[in-house]
Amino acid sequence: MTSLRFELDERINRFDLLKHPFYQAWSSGQLSRQELATYAGNYYQHVNAFPSYLKNLLPRLGADTVLSTLVSEHIADELGQGKYPGRAHSDLWLDFAKAYGAERSDVENVDPLPQVKELIGHFTRTTSESSVEESLAALYAYEVQTPKVSKDKAKWLREHYGAGEQACSYFDLHATYDEEHAEDWFVALESVIARDPAKRERALDSAEATAEALWKALDAFACHCPN
Repeated sequence: MTSLRFELDERINRFDLLKHPFYQAWSSGQLSRQELATYAGNYYQHVNAFPSYLKNLLPRLGADTVLSTLVSEHIADELGQGKYPGRAHSDLWLDFAKAYGAERSDVENVDPLPQVKELIGHFTRTTSESSVEESLAALYAYEVQTPKVSKDKAKWLREHYGAGEQACSYFDLHATYDEEHAEDWFVALESVIARDPAKRERALDSAEATAEALWKALDAFACHCPN
């Protein structure tokens, strides 16, 4: 049988975010400061909501204390209180937004574009209503792409958009941080499926649906992108 990791990554790679026209435009220095600010303000709503997705999942884990502990640790990490103590990750994102003219008070009050609202809705529904394996697969699909995307975005910000260390701090952290988190989600998912292989296909479908939702969220910012 094909390995679970291979099948998950194959599904996710159908929506490789680095191939999205918006990131292609970002990588070639085509975006304006305003376009970066618009992206920062809108996508902040998803970054800020991420701990809530984990909190949705936590009470649904029942007697699985190992997984409950893992999810609690990840919540603490997101809030800057865990393995890498410091500032909440949403605050680091606000540094990026501010570097391109989006002030904190304005960003926090952004009514996100429909595609971003749908992304938030996807994660909220999955972690609060779907099965545990579907939730874990969704979290894996997000965090397994984050390291490579974050690494490249930081590089592009420095090379094309004059970013300093503070503006890149969110991306610098997640270039390595989410390698660990993605691996945590995979190991947890593998354990769930080992106990009940019938859950495998639901997990694969959820991973692909999440990758597609992340791709579609970027469609909201593609106004400057080449065809």
